[in-house]
Amino acid sequence: MLRNISLDLAKGTELRVFGLIDDPENPRVRLGRFCKPYDNADLQPEGAKDRAGSLRDCDDLPAQLSDSVRAAAMRFCDLRAALKTDINDLASGRGRSLVTGAWLVEAFEATQLELVAHPGSRLYVYSDMLQHAKWYSHLDLHWTDWRLDEFEMHDEARPDRPDALPAPMADMQVKVFYAPRQQRTAVPRLKRIHQRFWRDYFAPSTVTFEEQPMLPNYAVAPQMDLLTEAERVDLEQERLEQEIEATERLITRIEAERAALEGARGRRQPDAEQGLEGTDPLPVTGEGEGSR
Repeated sequence: MLRNISLDLAKGTELRVFGLIDDPENPRVRLGRFCKPYDNADLQPEGAKDRAGSLRDCDDLPAQLSDSVRAAAMRFCDLRAALKTDINDLASGRGRSLVTGAWLVEAFEATQLELVAHPGSRLYVYSDMLQHAKWYSHLDLHWTDWRLDEFEMHDEARPDRPDALPAPMADMQVKVFYAPRQQRTAVPRLKRIHQRFWRDYFAPSTVTFEEQPMLPNYAVAPQMDLLTEAERVDLEQERLEQEIEATERLITRIEAERAALEGARGRRQPDAEQGLEGTDPLPVTGEGEGSR
């Protein structure tokens, strides 16, 4: 996956790779950061014997390359190989018997804040995309609550909600290497609902999913202090009342603007009628159709 992503990068593009860790305040650990110093076409120079063949990578260099391009490509390969080792080491340590947190949203917020200064960025994610935090958890909540409006209600109430949140990025492309989980998102209907949640979350960015092999289920330590049904009804009632108040304010403003418009129209009408008084009647002639 890392190799394919690196092949997709243009010359001068910076690649930043993070792993998700169980720390809500700092949910990302940076594994690597470096630039691609060449275009793919630079590795396929004129005169190469297999120039019309498949796309070359930095570990398959033709003899006709200049020394500078060869050195840059080999350096990139070394950095990518070291990054691959770090990713594998991080993944090998994930054999925990109990998952206590998965701070995906927090990691996405930190990443998007960085990408605001780089329009047209791409975000690649390999994950089961299951958020598991005290304020919102796909694992604690029923799948019927995997909706953006439900998420936003919890998001607005979270005590550690950051002051600066990333603005929607219409020009960002998000590709998710989506790993479904047995007993959680393996069912096609739940998978569609889950993926729709993330499409809505990243909107208006373009989101594509590339399904990966299914992963086994895992034990989870509950995070959320779930509301009782009465508390949920009260919270929903409060939210509806706020929406009604906002609607009533909008209606009041519209009615005031309409009254002002009608008053202005009424003041102009007498002026227009007064301007017609005393004018000569239009001449009437007996000429009809065909007359000269």
